[in-house]
Amino acid sequence: HMYLVALIGLVTVYWLETTTERALLEARSQPSKTNLGGMLLAGGYGLYFLQLGYLLADMPRPEPLAYLLVGVVLMLHALGMAHGLRSANSARYDASLRWLYSVILALGWLIGIATQLPATVVMFFSAFTAGAIIIIAIREELPRQGKTHFPAFLGGAILTSMAALVVQELQTRP
Repeated sequence: HMYLVALIGLVTVYWLETTTERALLEARSQPSKTNLGGMLLAGGYGLYFLQLGYLLADMPRPEPLAYLLVGVVLMLHALGMAHGLRSANSARYDASLRWLYSVILALGWLIGIATQLPATVVMFFSAFTAGAIIIIAIREELPRQGKTHFPAFLGGAILTSMAALVVQELQTRP
């Protein structure tokens, strides 16, 4: 049922973004009102970064090359997310959120080093993250309205898939 969990990740991130977008529009029209959309977006992505940090630390057999590949893939993913988060509210993102997310990512990694969650929870996190990565990639990394760069997107998808296969091979070999 990994597909269902990935779908839950995709739907959750989509819901978070659409709800946030509506709240941000409402906050702009009523500046005196508390910005619940901004808080929801910051909190939701904070949990997401915490989960990414945990998953990075929870690799079953950490190999230097595997860490490097996963780190590069997550860095590129985080750059795509940062672009979208910064475009939503550049002043808040530049002032505090980028630092907060960096600390939360490191905290997730430390939690992953210090604890061991049951395998089913880690599988849930992984599938949820896969769904979230898909929706974020579709939103941030695929240009809109005729400005497509399909060869670049296809190249990124192929390289990411190859990195995932290499990491899997490194983790399963004796």
